[in-house]
Amino acid sequence: MSNKAPSLSRQLLTSAGCTLGVRVAAILASMAAAIVLARAMGPGAFGTYAYVFAISSLLAAPAQLGIPALVTRETARSHALEAWPEMKGLWRWAYRSILAMSMTLAACGLLYVVLDRGEGDAQRAWTLAAGFLLVPLIALSSARGAALSGLRFVARGQFPDGVMRPLLLILFVGTAWMLGGSISAPSAMAWHVLAAAISLVAGTVMLLKMRPDALPAAVADTARAAEWWRAALPLALVTGLQALNEQVGLVVLGYYRPDEEAGLYKVATSAAALTLLGMQATALVAAPHIARLHALGERDRLQRLLALGALAGVAMTVPVVLVLSFGGRLVITALFGGAYVGALQPLLILCAAQAVNAAFGLNAVLLAMTGMERDAVRWLALAAGGNVVLCVVLVPGMGAAGSAYAQLASMLVWNIAFWAMARTRFGLDTSIAAALLQGLRSRSS
Repeated sequence: MSNKAPSLSRQLLTSAGCTLGVRVAAILASMAAAIVLARAMGPGAFGTYAYVFAISSLLAAPAQLGIPALVTRETARSHALEAWPEMKGLWRWAYRSILAMSMTLAACGLLYVVLDRGEGDAQRAWTLAAGFLLVPLIALSSARGAALSGLRFVARGQFPDGVMRPLLLILFVGTAWMLGGSISAPSAMAWHVLAAAISLVAGTVMLLKMRPDALPAAVADTARAAEWWRAALPLALVTGLQALNEQVGLVVLGYYRPDEEAGLYKVATSAAALTLLGMQATALVAAPHIARLHALGERDRLQRLLALGALAGVAMTVPVVLVLSFGGRLVITALFGGAYVGALQPLLILCAAQAVNAAFGLNAVLLAMTGMERDAVRWLALAAGGNVVLCVVLVPGMGAAGSAYAQLASMLVWNIAFWAMARTRFGLDTSIAAALLQGLRSRSS
């Protein structure tokens, strides 16, 4: 009887169960936080908060320098090879680099607020000041989660930032709302900064407990730092362009239209986040396995993994899309209140975008985990540039719907490009079509 390792499917199911639970909790916590904020603040103040948080999230992308994706990939590699000095060196290099960059960006943002004092909206200025403090907290949390994901503690890596942070935000804002009435945008952002700081500390403690036993005694080896920088810079472009794709609609809305419309779009994106559950959970579980299988050259197992990922993503995305498509008005009114019913149209468009994304499978994760960042950047830049142009053209006349249409077009462009790249370079098909064909072949055989 051979000592056969657990099958890939069994490993994925075990990991997916925990990760899916955390992702469900994270999305529900994020949704609950958006509901509490929307009701406590009203459309105007909530729009200001959403606009500033989009700017903070956008700045956190270059602050990360593309390092978290690299940390996941290289941690998985070092763990497989038991290269403990290299892993320790990687983590030290990553945290120091991200801290330096994020603090620089936050300081520049705060300097802008100080120099601009007395000009424009005071509420927005104070919210910006608090929002810039979020940049290093978001960036460092991402790196910490990436290290845990590389060690295949995917669910634990996502818990502090995905679940703990929004729950703490609900606790702080909800308590202040009950004690003092409506919440202003600056105070809501300040509570968010406190929640993020506590979550970062909790996540760091978790990583220290989960690290390999041999790691503390290892001597950090940063000999590959130059190689890491070369790999991280394209990943930084990918991360930055993805953040631009996600946040540009809200930023342009906040610039051209009243804050109330930014609040409506934030409600639409919060509700549409339910559709992300399937793909996010699948990607988080699959990423370290994709890196591992690629490093070992096991192409057939990698194709099976991609097929499983596409099936899981679609199976968990399409039902949510259908529910929101037919019951979106009821969902918005019941959760956020009648003042936000104008979010229905952008919500429907964003649901269509996520259906497209699910159909193409784990193409972006595959390219990130196999060193194809440089090639991916060109297409992602084209999609992001198109998104910006469409937002600038459509938002002034169409409002939140214009941002949603721009997002749909951008998602279609980069998904088609990434899928074609995976086919051409690796002979791998990430789409749901390939998964269905594989299932038909299995039945016929």
